[in-house]
Amino acid sequence: MRPQRHQFYHTIGIATSSDDGETWNTGWSQEYTITDVYEVNEVIATPDMGKENVLFCLFYDGDSHNMDNWFFDDLHIYKQTELDLRVVSIDIPNNIISGEKEILFTVENLGVKTIESFEAEVYISNWDAPIVTTFEKNIANAEKVQFSFNEKSFLAELSNKPYSMYVNILSVNGTTDNDESNNKLEKKINVAYNQAQRIPMIEHFSSSTCGPCVAVNQQMLSLLLNNEGKYTYTKFTTVGDPYYTQEVGSKVSEYGVLGVPNLFFDGANKGSNYLTQSQLDERYNTAAYVDIRGAFNIEGSTIKITADFMSYVKLENAKVFISVNEVSTEKNIGSNGETEFHHVMMKMLPDAKGNIVNIKAGEHQHFEYTYDMSMTFVEELNDLEVALWIQDPVTQEVYNSNYAYAYTSHCYPIKNLSLTQNEGENTLTWEAPEKGSPKGYKVFINGAVVAENTTELSYSFNSSDEKFTAEIIALYNGGMTSVGVAKLFGVEEDIDDITLNAPKNLTATPKSATSIELSWDASINATSYNIYRNNEMIANVVETTFIDEALANNTQYCYTVTSTTNDIESEKSEEVCATTLEDGIDELNSSLYIHPNPTNDRLYIETEVEIEDVVIYDVYGRRLQSIVNNQQSLSIDVADLKSGIYFIKINTNKGNIVKRIIKN
Repeated sequence: MRPQRHQFYHTIGIATSSDDGETWNTGWSQEYTITDVYEVNEVIATPDMGKENVLFCLFYDGDSHNMDNWFFDDLHIYKQTELDLRVVSIDIPNNIISGEKEILFTVENLGVKTIESFEAEVYISNWDAPIVTTFEKNIANAEKVQFSFNEKSFLAELSNKPYSMYVNILSVNGTTDNDESNNKLEKKINVAYNQAQRIPMIEHFSSSTCGPCVAVNQQMLSLLLNNEGKYTYTKFTTVGDPYYTQEVGSKVSEYGVLGVPNLFFDGANKGSNYLTQSQLDERYNTAAYVDIRGAFNIEGSTIKITADFMSYVKLENAKVFISVNEVSTEKNIGSNGETEFHHVMMKMLPDAKGNIVNIKAGEHQHFEYTYDMSMTFVEELNDLEVALWIQDPVTQEVYNSNYAYAYTSHCYPIKNLSLTQNEGENTLTWEAPEKGSPKGYKVFINGAVVAENTTELSYSFNSSDEKFTAEIIALYNGGMTSVGVAKLFGVEEDIDDITLNAPKNLTATPKSATSIELSWDASINATSYNIYRNNEMIANVVETTFIDEALANNTQYCYTVTSTTNDIESEKSEEVCATTLEDGIDELNSSLYIHPNPTNDRLYIETEVEIEDVVIYDVYGRRLQSIVNNQQSLSIDVADLKSGIYFIKINTNKGNIVKRIIKN
């Protein structure tokens, strides 16, 4: 959890209720005065423990206008037993370079008793048998400890197939673990053909109406000016800024941004804290396994963008994002005193949802887009830049990023790399790019440069290696290059049987009287998803969301989803059901106007339907005010409420709706 920048007193806590929220019992609370990230491991006990239908809540106490927001993540609720050891993580990255790797893993004691010893096994798909080790170390309740299988390291060799690894707890304190459901963890590990220079991606959520944004903007601008070529940057101007767009709103929802300033660094949430030089340097010097090249030019007001994304490992269900930014703007002035803004997003192509891609190692995905920038807030067409990045949609990790070459032709890569062998001599051959005129080619063997600038379309060498990697990069004038085209020779093609699992965590949410929104987690190897309503297939989509429309109001519908690729379809997901809203809810939501919000002393509610009564609740679920109205407008005195977040339930003749309000 993270309290954001401002150093005021904030209290968070956990409470329970067993009487439908009439009374709440605090199980734990803690006061914080500094900005940081905290890990909390607490065993709570309240009078509600052991009862049925226990409600659980997280609460906040403090001056909410003096903080940006709190983030809660990795909440773990479980029934404690005497002996329970959980495998938290296998501490080898998903993508690695070949070589000897230490096998590290982390466990957590979820049981009541101190764990004095445990037995665990590790297995990797190219081993003959698992390795079993006994570890002796006291692990207290809620304590996490990292261990290593010192008996054997993991020799990561180049392969077209990912390695499959698992760690499994066999026994705890010489006996059986009371909860074996969390004893085993599996992981896929790719060995990369090569590595690319990482260009860290900075996504900055800000607004010209945000006072605290000024200091962060200034610090970030100073950092950027001193690190040209070491970053990719896009600023999303949020609600209140004159340049706010619905695409920004989509990114805000995707990341769960609750306030500004807010920075994401290669997909990791840094809160309202600006980045430091050491953080940028550390990430810049971290290996990346995806290479990106792009170019753009402008004719009239139309921008044309061409981009290639090449991965040295197999990427499944990754997302490619393309953002057209204006380097400097001056017309979106708000209330915070700033007069100049930098790297402001004007358009995302095709949109803020990005492009789902599946890339085999050594191959590239090609994208081309055109867009009329006169349809955006752009101030100067000659002041544009194009940011490119590729990201894991589940973990949000950015694999790599780059700026496109400005106002130039795209550097197309080579085609059809192949190998012939004759009595120990190996000859690589390739075809020239489909467009453009490279001045030469750079050849890599096993990641080492063997030809700097050959003009030939072949390269011969002697090697006794049974398998090796080769990569060819096309070189263009002005120091520009294409992405590489790489292959692993001497290894069978990837012939893994494709396994498709049913999508997990399917949810169905009523959006209106005639629509229901579905969402689910991406499935490995899936290229699309079949959607079933009441056991009848209604759609095939590539995204992990879908809105089912033209439904009857106040009617229940049940859904399942399957994963698909080629002609293969998984089992169906667990079924979920949802009921469309009553017909009047849409009307109510569209006509409802609550202002000002945040408010200091008085709250006004206006609607086109009749308000029967209004109830205000605090974050504990306690009823604070109840007002009978029977009119279409209402004025509520909230001056006596403490500063913080509240919920207001509005009951009307068209249905009921709950809104969040903030009291300053």
